Amino acid sequence: MLALAAFHAALALGAPWGDLAWGGENEGQLPPRQRLGSTLIVPFVVAMAAILLIREGWLFPDLAVEMVWPIWAVFLFLVTQLFGALRSQSRREKRFMTPLYLVATALTAMLAFGTGT
Repeated sequence: MLALAAFHAALALGAPWGDLAWGGENEGQLPPRQRLGSTLIVPFVVAMAAILLIREGWLFPDLAVEMVWPIWAVFLFLVTQLFGALRSQSRREKRFMTPLYLVATALTAMLAFGTGT
């Protein structure tokens, strides 16, 4: 998740990977509106990473049990991203982001369906 946050931060700063995100409709840098979207998504993805770390007991282990519902929100976010990557017009987004989201979704499902610590 932190790598995904870094990816969106790079997109927001002008990295030329527009065909790997937001439906793959832009090659090179994203237009201003999508750069703003990438900027806004970074703190949410970092928060989701914190939820995963808490749920696994690596960060604030006393709160792991309380992360049952938030972990499902992370799981649903990743499912929507997975389907978005699958229906992208960009071959590169399908090739690179679909496996990333598939692995992230599967790992998050393991935490969501697990009993936790």
